Amino acid sequence: MAESNARARLKRFGPVKLRLSLEERFWTMVDKTEGCWNWTGALNNAGYGMISDRAGAAPGSSTAKRAHRLSYKMLKGPIPEGGHVLHSCDNRKCVNPAHLSIGTNEDNIADRVGKGRSYSKQQTHCKNGHEWATNAVPTADGYRFCRSCSNKRSNEYFHAKKG
Repeated sequence: MAESNARARLKRFGPVKLRLSLEERFWTMVDKTEGCWNWTGALNNAGYGMISDRAGAAPGSSTAKRAHRLSYKMLKGPIPEGGHVLHSCDNRKCVNPAHLSIGTNEDNIADRVGKGRSYSKQQTHCKNGHEWATNAVPTADGYRFCRSCSNKRSNEYFHAKKG
């Protein structure tokens, strides 16, 4: 009787699909080379590998994890609270644990600026077209503002109050 129920189920629903574990799915999306282990799965808007973790999620939903963080957890250990996983290779798709290390947000920013990958360092002009080389005024917290734009805003404010 049980065998006939199993056959009826097979005929109706097809063969049982075995779900791979998160770790098994992870390794199907890694292209190992001598250097970087490149993620071949989904990427987020910033170019980092993403994988969904259905375990513990409500039915019909999932939680996405960054692949390089998952790689670090699986192969090196836990990530401290507030810790960032930094890439020594500057390849956002890389999940090679030899290229990953733990750091703070400040470490991550310093690494990015030190390697010339900081967006603001790549800009040559402010948003209004003034050249940074002649108009940049550095601030104590590491930012900069445009002297020409600042003067223009001050003049507009002064004349609005006076007028």
